[in-house]
Amino acid sequence: MVTRPDLFTAFVQSHFHEGDERKGEELVDLEKTFQRTEAQQLFRLPGRRALMFVIKTYLNPLKELKEERSGGEFADAIEGLEKGNVPEIGVYKRAPVWKEKVVEYLRS
Repeated sequence: MVTRPDLFTAFVQSHFHEGDERKGEELVDLEKTFQRTEAQQLFRLPGRRALMFVIKTYLNPLKELKEERSGGEFADAIEGLEKGNVPEIGVYKRAPVWKEKVVEYLRS
């Protein structure tokens, strides 16, 4: 989940790390909250030693996700971030900022 509509986020703090301040919960606007998905490909150009790394980014508005899918199931997946084999992923993905508000919206 991301709380801004920017596709290019190289200069935006989109992840938390150990010791980062966790503020901004009050700034979460559900109209500007998206599921961000990146399709990444790595391949070698034919006849050359050059490698190509391509990223295609998709932003799916939270409202559409709620309408198209079961909001409850999506909320369950979000709540399960800390229960997987890498429990720190929820913090890394900035869940402390958006999780509570997004889960409440998806379950409403």
